[in-house]
Amino acid sequence: MDKRITVFCASSTKSKEIYLEDARKLGNLIAENNDLLVYGGGRHGLMGAVSDGTLEKGGRVIGVIPEFMMSLEWGRDDIYSLELTDDMETRKLKMIDGSDAIVVLPGGSGTMEEFYQVLTMKRLGQYVNPVIVVNTNGFFNKWIEFMEVTVKENFLGRDHLKMYTVISDSTWLYRAIADSHIWSDEDINKALV
Repeated sequence: MDKRITVFCASSTKSKEIYLEDARKLGNLIAENNDLLVYGGGRHGLMGAVSDGTLEKGGRVIGVIPEFMMSLEWGRDDIYSLELTDDMETRKLKMIDGSDAIVVLPGGSGTMEEFYQVLTMKRLGQYVNPVIVVNTNGFFNKWIEFMEVTVKENFLGRDHLKMYTVISDSTWLYRAIADSHIWSDEDINKALV
């Protein structure tokens, strides 16, 4: 209750309905648990769907968006709070700051860039809270295989795979948050492989 849940996800206007539906379901869950959605401030794609899902259940939504995106009319202003930033990096750091959990939905290069920043921060102990990957429609299957390759090739240790939890759809979010590995000083000391 009253957790700050940050969601990284796509803004693509061509997102398939299966992804949009799961994003709306995630927004519903966040509102039903009286938590606060923090997201990229967009009105389109999965961003629009997760914020719609939160709002339709009476939840609170904070959007964080660069000014240039607002000038392109990509953002929404019908939410609890909309924070404008000068650039993408500041936006990302504001979204991460104070977050009780990071949730990663399917997305493209922007979503993955945000996700990797969080993984790097977690590996180094700069962010220690749960990171949940929602593998809707098997979207992250190849990425999961890739992470196994990084372990096999000694770019990550096996314990680094505990930095995140993968779930098949948004229904399992709160169970995954509760069951996430607690990132400790011992884990941080394993940053070097």
